[in-house]
Amino acid sequence: MPNNEETEQQYVSDDLQLAGRDAALEPLRLAAESGDAEAQVEYARTLHQSFDDPDAAFPWMERAAEQQNPDGLYGLALYYNKGWGCVANPELSFTTMRTAAEAGNAWAQFDLGLYYMKGYGCQADMAKAVEWISKAAEAGLAQAQYEMGVLYLNGEGMPQNLGESLAWFMKAGEQNHPDAVFYIGAAFYDGLGVEKDPVKGMEIMRDAVQMGSYIGQQYIHKFEERSSAPS
Repeated sequence: MPNNEETEQQYVSDDLQLAGRDAALEPLRLAAESGDAEAQVEYARTLHQSFDDPDAAFPWMERAAEQQNPDGLYGLALYYNKGWGCVANPELSFTTMRTAAEAGNAWAQFDLGLYYMKGYGCQADMAKAVEWISKAAEAGLAQAQYEMGVLYLNGEGMPQNLGESLAWFMKAGEQNHPDAVFYIGAAFYDGLGVEKDPVKGMEIMRDAVQMGSYIGQQYIHKFEERSSAPS
């Protein structure tokens, strides 16, 4: 059990760290206090991500959201989702996420689609899920483009379309999305929406695994077994 001297030293150390943080962030804090919504978002992110202090970050994200800043709204929706610096509230997270999505934040559009898909804070609605994920994909968000590829591949919320699926995987792959690259390789391997080319497909899938594809790490061995099996 620490003695009183050790406890006092810890308090001094904590105070010094806090003072150092405040000094380093003073320009950003002053900009945030002046009402600059973008600075408020950045200040909140820095407090949370760099200094692991979501409780201090939450009110600044809230201030930015009150100004209808799209990034602030999206950030606040995440805070309500995760319970960072507040009590988790699925319904409030959903309504805030929807406002951020309507304001044009691509990540909010994508996450709103997932909310509708899973029924998080709202009634599940696959048609609305596809609508919002599609908006994010059209805006160029690689994760949404990948998700569109999966939806078309599996025929979820829309008729199955292997050509459209591959087209979306290609778009995400151009942004180096590892799992999208793996699906591109699988498409070439089996000729799904493209002319069959197992050699090229295997090369692409192995590249995806090197890029860190989680799906690739789970399934590459099955394709390798097929490639090595006697014809």
